[in-house]
Amino acid sequence: MMIMIITLASALGLLVVYKLIRFTQKGGTFTLITKNVSYLYFQGRLVYPKLYEDAVRYIALLINSASNRSHFPKDRIKQLVLSCSNEDWFILCAEYTWEYSMSCGGPSPDSLPHELVTWYFGKIRQTISWVENQVRCGKTRKNYENVLRGMSQMEVIEIVLELEKF
Repeated sequence: MMIMIITLASALGLLVVYKLIRFTQKGGTFTLITKNVSYLYFQGRLVYPKLYEDAVRYIALLINSASNRSHFPKDRIKQLVLSCSNEDWFILCAEYTWEYSMSCGGPSPDSLPHELVTWYFGKIRQTISWVENQVRCGKTRKNYENVLRGMSQMEVIEIVLELEKF
């Protein structure tokens, strides 16, 4: 009986280790930040097709960082968006993902070996491409769409006016 319990516990332990290794190989929680903000961005482009690019980016970052507002006040989000204004989504998303990760106790790209940083950038790019394809194929997240559509017109206008000042 004791051998069966030990065998079962060992098998469950190996399963957990396998799942953890697979999760880490996919990028772990690091890529969840990229995935969530990219869904908000690509779905935001669908919800607000006439809104200019920086405003949609700002809205995506604003919604995604709501639980981390102490590190991402509106001024910091605006600064990030405007600093990457002429860049593609990958540049802004990568910078935001690294900063969000560091604000939660994760490593900075400066503290990691170059090969690992390159690997993470590859994972960010893969995740963005995957999300973009999902949204393009109509596989959106209904709760994200509800949040995006739930913003008042006044909030959206304030964001546009704030970004146009610069």
